[in-house]
Amino acid sequence: MNNNVSSSNLSLTTKVYFLTGMILILALMMSAPTPTLQAQHYEPDVIIIDVSADQSSESGIKKLDELHVRSDRTPTACTAEPPTLLTPTQNAITNDIAAPAFTWQSVDGISEYILQIAFDENFGNLLTTEREVDLIGEGVIRRNVLTSLNQETQYFWRIASVCPDGEIGAFSDPFSFETGAGSDEECTLDPPEMLTPDQGKTVDTLLPSLMWRAEDDIFEYQFQIARNPNFSPLEKIVNFVGIQPQLMETVQYIPRENLLFDTEYYWRVASTCAEIDASGAYSEPRSFFAPEETDVELPLAPELLFPNDQSVTGSYRVIISFAEVAESTGYLVTFHRSLEEIETGTTPRSIGPFNQSSVITVFNPNETWYWRAAARYDFGWGAFSEPRSFTTPTAAASGTITPEAGGTFMPDPGFLTVQFPPDAVTQETELDFELFAVPQVGIPGDYQFGNRSFALTATADGEPVTMFEKPFTMTIKYDTAELLLAGIVNPEDLNVVYWNGTEWTEILPCEGCGINTATSTVTLVLDHLTEFALVAPVDTTQAINRVYLPAIMR
Repeated sequence: MNNNVSSSNLSLTTKVYFLTGMILILALMMSAPTPTLQAQHYEPDVIIIDVSADQSSESGIKKLDELHVRSDRTPTACTAEPPTLLTPTQNAITNDIAAPAFTWQSVDGISEYILQIAFDENFGNLLTTEREVDLIGEGVIRRNVLTSLNQETQYFWRIASVCPDGEIGAFSDPFSFETGAGSDEECTLDPPEMLTPDQGKTVDTLLPSLMWRAEDDIFEYQFQIARNPNFSPLEKIVNFVGIQPQLMETVQYIPRENLLFDTEYYWRVASTCAEIDASGAYSEPRSFFAPEETDVELPLAPELLFPNDQSVTGSYRVIISFAEVAESTGYLVTFHRSLEEIETGTTPRSIGPFNQSSVITVFNPNETWYWRAAARYDFGWGAFSEPRSFTTPTAAASGTITPEAGGTFMPDPGFLTVQFPPDAVTQETELDFELFAVPQVGIPGDYQFGNRSFALTATADGEPVTMFEKPFTMTIKYDTAELLLAGIVNPEDLNVVYWNGTEWTEILPCEGCGINTATSTVTLVLDHLTEFALVAPVDTTQAINRVYLPAIMR
């Protein structure tokens, strides 16, 4: 930072929650709060299952919700009605705490919704914000959230419709509910019918499909697998939630990690009474054998490409990329807070399995993560790559400019430089920078987002400064590799849009402005501050890698 400017980083305490992915039958696994089973404490995976009416259609794949809705800046351009909330009902008491279910009545013509859960009725203290894509059609929509609730706590929830252009409509009036202290009530549901593999069969892969019948009116199951008939110790517990029995005849589990060669495994399933977070009796266990060790080759570890090792990313919305592995049928990326976590097998977050070589995920600001990737064939997973690390930028900073000297403002994460000439202000002025994962108001669908979104504000003596006496120069540095992964092929197509209070407006072309591909910068001459986003027109971009956004596993 220039000597004319004093700067201090501010911590951002609001977590960005953006969860949940779409799968067809292949399950995504996520951790949930620790239950007590057979006197053991075990952390289960949680699988959210959503299927399209046409189960063979790849249109069922759903993007990760990257939108962090802020109650003070929620756009209202979408005129669709908010949906009718159903359950939990107003003032309900519920023991559905782990991956709780919420239901609402769909709105005609609307296929996407925003669900918010908060600790206060003004939604200033959000627990989570999640997006749901309705693949069923008209009727009741059921959503299991991945953020577990606390016992004996009051919550508020509400839903907004999302119009086809991506704008979010008004939220419904909220319902409040309380969670109980748990229940001693017994779940009396019968176990489901187990289908494949047959008892005692030797499977032909280290990643076999274990399948059971989806029972009528059962929306959750608990699955266990072990190497002995007593299921102690357990290899894995998996909670399946969000099952839609009216659309699917079977549910299946595919192991996330390779089974051991020539080993006998036992598995069983129980139906779950979701309203009391308790499972019924387990099915009679079945056993099967993993294949004998063979000379079958497993895939090589993918070569990691982006972000660069030990780099500071330009956003806490991070694009992850690696080289494709020939004939691979899927990939897995894991994230760790330290190299020690990798050595001990601790995996706080992971993405997969998925079948593209690029993914996008959002982290908290100012965090360092180590990441690695593995590829799989139908027979099994290959080894992980050597890890790389990256650090996400701080999300806020401040600085001061003066009438005599002006000043240069260069907040973290370092892609932005704002130069003010002398006499741009008439008194000492405070500048504030806030970095966003995505624009706080959705950009129109004819733009491709360039992974740079931020707001600048100015105050003098506590009063907002909206205009300056002299124009200032703003320079935004982009990363060509990051643009390619975002689908922007030609940097000369870039533009910067600003929010004018009612809509996004392009800045380029303008006098003194331009794009310098030699320095990878966009330069703008402006006289006011607001929210900005780096974009490119969709019709001039062609994606090198098609980016899918799977769910984030915690």
